[in-house]
Amino acid sequence: MRWNIHHILLYFPQSEDYDLLGNLFMEGKLDNCHGFRIVKIEPAILTNPPKCFIEVQADAEEGSKVQQEITSIVTNFSGAFTHLSVCETESPKTVNQQNSCPPVAVSMLFTGQTQSLALKTIEALSARPWDQFLLTDEVRNAVEYDTKYFINTARDFPIFGVKTAMPISGVRISLFVKDVKKFTKMEDFYSKVTMVKPYKRELNHEEIRYSTYTLSERSEFTLAAYPGVSPVSNPNVVLYFHVRNVSSCIPEAQKLSEDHWQMMDPEGNKLILFTPLLSDVC
Repeated sequence: MRWNIHHILLYFPQSEDYDLLGNLFMEGKLDNCHGFRIVKIEPAILTNPPKCFIEVQADAEEGSKVQQEITSIVTNFSGAFTHLSVCETESPKTVNQQNSCPPVAVSMLFTGQTQSLALKTIEALSARPWDQFLLTDEVRNAVEYDTKYFINTARDFPIFGVKTAMPISGVRISLFVKDVKKFTKMEDFYSKVTMVKPYKRELNHEEIRYSTYTLSERSEFTLAAYPGVSPVSNPNVVLYFHVRNVSSCIPEAQKLSEDHWQMMDPEGNKLILFTPLLSDVC
């Protein structure tokens, strides 16, 4: 399968096939494969993807650098952070985020026992080109207590969040809703995508809306509409959702391949729906 414009992921059922591939490479017989030249063979580890993750699209020459920048932020939380991936593209569009913010945030939830690691993560996010993304006092007091958000001023990254004093560690992916009048429509849409009924927090505030979709014990997706937050859809930050049966649940999605579909949510955010290879487990 095609991994990106420079990589192809190969899977063989027999171990002897890997030996054959290596021998062909060493003998120089893969120097011309229908116009492509194999310059390196590396091992790959297949892992179960989370039910929701974010893909950051980067220029073809910047992918490794972007991945290193992300790793330097998340390394104190996890050495195998699967909720954020990088995809190289030929020429990603750029988005001017002045006076606005990315629509998506990824938050690392630290327990009290890992407070020191949380502080190290906040320290890494406190250096340029990161700036703290401040919410209004009414939002912090009502919902986002003990959460610090940071925005990258140089790259099309999602907002990074750090929340401490959690009972268990985990990851929260948040989508900020632009128009609070569309919040109920967005709730219904993502209920269909996630197959989860959201927990709606009652806040007694007309302009603050917050709903949580629990995807697993350590992973959740949230919709949030906050006064003072002006998200702008970004084509370089894409939400991925693991679904069981796209054709029956979301027939309007556009099929890209046998296991990937594309669609837009009611506010124009791009989504990729996928089913893992050889599996229909949600």
